[in-house]
Amino acid sequence: MQAREDDHIINPTFMSYPIIEFTEVNISEKKNSRFDITKSDIESHMAEIKCSFMAAYNEILLRRLSDYGKSEKKEFIIYHLEGISDKKEWLFSFEKLVKSRVDSDNDLSTMVWQKDLKGVEEISEDLIKKINSSTSDKIVRKIQTELTVPQLGYLLRAFFEEGIFTPKQKSDLIKVFSENFSSKSRKDISAKSLRNSFDSPALKEIDELQEIFTHLMQRAKKDKEK
Repeated sequence: MQAREDDHIINPTFMSYPIIEFTEVNISEKKNSRFDITKSDIESHMAEIKCSFMAAYNEILLRRLSDYGKSEKKEFIIYHLEGISDKKEWLFSFEKLVKSRVDSDNDLSTMVWQKDLKGVEEISEDLIKKINSSTSDKIVRKIQTELTVPQLGYLLRAFFEEGIFTPKQKSDLIKVFSENFSSKSRKDISAKSLRNSFDSPALKEIDELQEIFTHLMQRAKKDKEK
């Protein structure tokens, strides 16, 4: 990759902008030598400029973007959208990342980054239209539950670890439930919130689910006696 003249400029503002989902891969999972960002790439960059994982990822993402013409930019963005659970939100956050780069840049390269931003905005608008058109006819009738998001997260964890639910990936389970179920107080469940509750259940939710499990045991006992 040809280095830009301003590659050495490290600005904390845009480098710490939170992309909602990272798209890095392990070297063994690398499929596209031009578009893939590997964990090794990020770790090397972290060591080189002494920054956080997020900052290194953002910097590499923007460097790669700046190397491509408009058609390749679109291919690059589409490639990184694969596997992203919320594609529209990722596009919005990516667009904001590029804008923050424009706002923080020096005078010498501002025009170049403004051109990049315009290109990203046009690509994002086009992709979002396609995403909207592909989902406009899909009416998802979510199943209401009387569980809070933390309770649902722990329930899924218990079922997953007991082998009751056997998805290939934990993320598949989180995706299905966040897209098709509502919690006691939320119509829409964030996949991130559900994943956090799955990974780190609080003692309060464990106690509450224990009561539910006890009630189910009592219910099963009564049903056997009928």
